[in-house]
Amino acid sequence: MKNVAIILAVLVALISGAVAYFHNKSADQAQNDLNRERYTRMVTEEDLLKASQRIASLEKELAGVKGQLEKNDLLLKQAMTLKNDLQARLEEALETKDTLEKKMKDISQMPPQVPPTVQTGDI
Repeated sequence: MKNVAIILAVLVALISGAVAYFHNKSADQAQNDLNRERYTRMVTEEDLLKASQRIASLEKELAGVKGQLEKNDLLLKQAMTLKNDLQARLEEALETKDTLEKKMKDISQMPPQVPPTVQTGDI
């Protein structure tokens, strides 16, 4: 009976050791998985922070570009207004030139008129 008790104690010890070994191995694997997940999460958070900073930078740049675009639109409208005004003035000047040339032509085709002379004896 003593031998059976010793064999039984050894078997219980071996089984307990094996269970402890496999449990420890599985706990190590779970810890490694947890560490990988934490690392992945940390890297993802850093990437998210960088992306957020990049978005903020791009939004600031976009605001600057929009401001410049508005200035350019204003300058374009001013230039178009000036162009239209100059075009109207040019057309008016061309019409005036044509009118004056026609009057000069009409005058040059008229027969010369002799102004009446004043005689000193009639006074």
